[in-house]
Order: sequence, then C-alpha cells, then structure tokens
Amino acid sequence: MLFSNGERRRFSSKIKSMKKEILLKEENHAIVRYLGLPNHAVDFWNRIAWGTEGAIYQNMKVREKISKIANPTLMAIEKDEVLQATALFSNVSVLSENKSYNCQYIRFFATDPAIRGTGLMKRYASKVMSLIREDETLQTIYFALVEKGNKASFHAVKNAGYSHTGTIKTIGFSRFFPKFKNQLFQVQSQHDKSVVMAALSKQYAQHSLTNFNPVFLHNQYYVLKDKDGNILAGCQYHLCEWKVNRLPGIGGDFTLKLLPYLPLFNRIFNPKKFRFLTFEAIFCKPGNEDCLNDLMEGLLALNGINSAMLWVDEKDPFFETINRVLHFGLIHNFVKSNDVYMMQSFSGFSEEEQKQFTGKPFYASAFDYA
Repeated sequence: MLFSNGERRRFSSKIKSMKKEILLKEENHAIVRYLGLPNHAVDFWNRIAWGTEGAIYQNMKVREKISKIANPTLMAIEKDEVLQATALFSNVSVLSENKSYNCQYIRFFATDPAIRGTGLMKRYASKVMSLIREDETLQTIYFALVEKGNKASFHAVKNAGYSHTGTIKTIGFSRFFPKFKNQLFQVQSQHDKSVVMAALSKQYAQHSLTNFNPVFLHNQYYVLKDKDGNILAGCQYHLCEWKVNRLPGIGGDFTLKLLPYLPLFNRIFNPKKFRFLTFEAIFCKPGNEDCLNDLMEGLLALNGINSAMLWVDEKDPFFETINRVLHFGLIHNFVKSNDVYMMQSFSGFSEEEQKQFTGKPFYASAFDYA
C-alpha cells in the first residue's frame, strides 16, 4: 500500500534510525540489508545513468519517488562500506483473477559505473536473490523489469534464477500544441472513485501482477465524461523528468546535440530536461476507444507538458486497441523500440500454478517504469 502522510513521517524517522545487517562478508565485499532507505543510497541513484545499449538517462526525481515505494528493503553490495551495487525490493500485494498474492518487486537494480564489467554482479546477484528469500515464509512471486538493451542486467537477473516471461511495449504520445478538453474531470468524489475502481477491476480481471496502489496518487486520476456526466474513460498520470545522456543508433548523438535548439521539436523531446507524463490504470467504456486521444491530450494540456509514455504487455488485447485508435505523435518514434522484459521467479508455486501467471498479460504500472 502507498504511504499516508503519517507513514511518510515514520519513513523519514526510519531513515534516521536505519537498521543495517551484514548478511554475507567475503574479504572486503559485503552483502548488506537495509530495512528502509538510507540517504547515501538515494545519492547513489541520483548519479546513476540508467541503461547500457539503449537510451542512457538520469532520473531527476528519485528522491520524490522513493517516499512512495511500499515496504522497501534494500539489498546492497558494498566494498569497504561504500555502495557498489543495489537491488531494492518492494513488498506488495498483487492480484490475479481477483485473488491476492504476496509479491517482491525489484527496483533500482543498479551498479556503480566504475565497476561495471568486472563481474561483480555476476558473482553476487544469485546470492542477493537467495538471501532475500530466506526470511519469506509466504507463497511469493518475484519479478523485475529489465530494459531490452540492458544486457548486463538481463543476464545478472537471469543467472539469479529469473525467467523472461513477457515483453512490455513502450508507447509514446505527444502533441505540439495540446488542447484542454472541457469534459476532463479530476476524480474526487467517493462515487466516482468507486466507478473507476469497478471499471479497472473489470478491464484488468484477466491480467497478472495487477496492482492499483498508485491509482489516485496526488489526486492525479482524471476521467472523460459525456454531457450527461457518465464516465467514458480514465487514467492516472505521474510527472517525470529525465536527463538523457545518449540515444541509440547512428543519429543518436546528432539528435541529442540538435534537438534542444530546434523550436517546436524541443517541446516534444529536450534531452537536457525531458519532462513527460506517464499514464497507467487506463480504461475505456467499450465503443468509446477513440476518446483516449482526448483524455491523454487533455492531461498534457492540463500540466503544460507535450509528451507522455505508457507501457502495455504485447499479449494484452488493449495493446491492439492502443495501436488502432491512438494517434501517437512524434515522441513515439524516439521510444517505440525501448521494450521492457518481464523477469519472474516463484517461491512455493507448482509448475502448473506458475503457468497460470506467465500465460496472462501483465498489468503494467507506469509508476514502476519511469
């Protein structure tokens, strides 16, 4: 569950009274568990450039995001008490066919650039994954999201016992001059929230790893209504900011140098300060799929932003709908090749039970992807 204001205050105090456990020590390396999130880990993530062979970027809103991560446990590899690699486990409940399951989701799987290629993660990744399981007594699903171009992370997670079970497609949406829609409304009333949750539960009833925790976060869930006040479509948005250091392909370096100085184009993608929205928990009343364009464009206009991203499992029937009705815009050309691999491991599940999860489309939460 997400932290309330009171829980965030307790989160801050937890940082001050951080509990640190050394789980394994070999010469000058140690695997350390932090119950909570130490400040030096946040500083570590702030300077990390994410990605390897695809786009390389820095996430400029790490500190704002971590206070909203549920039940965090940081597993870190340290050398002489200096962070060298991290894997943050978030303990949440996920749904599949309306049944709840215990889940550990890996975030901030990162390595200090200075020791990349040294084999450190290959040596310790499996040990980290094993140690996190030792205290888990429940039937548990473990999963991680790895960018397609990040081969080092892919192999490290795979060697730790995780299997590639799905591919999540990245979709871009942008407008040079987004227009606000008068039928766009912020969801505030309990009645509208109930309608939204019922619609989401119906649309994603056949999905795996469904997690609606970020829905209504910061009161950023909006819907489109018809003239009679009936809800036609809705989605949650999050505001993100990246500094993009590299783009793949022959023209990547040229694009990074040129775009910040091109009027109009730099509205869509400014690598020095790429501000964008992410969309999730999207639903649409059958027969009204075209209004998704108005919904998303209205949210861009509301925030004074020109670009957005969303993620959809390629097995999801909604992916076909998106491709049919959505007018993507220019940003889609920059991000469409950035697939994300779903990597999963199971504890306490039979092989037949595991197939029930891996064969379904995965629910993609934008809060987890950006």
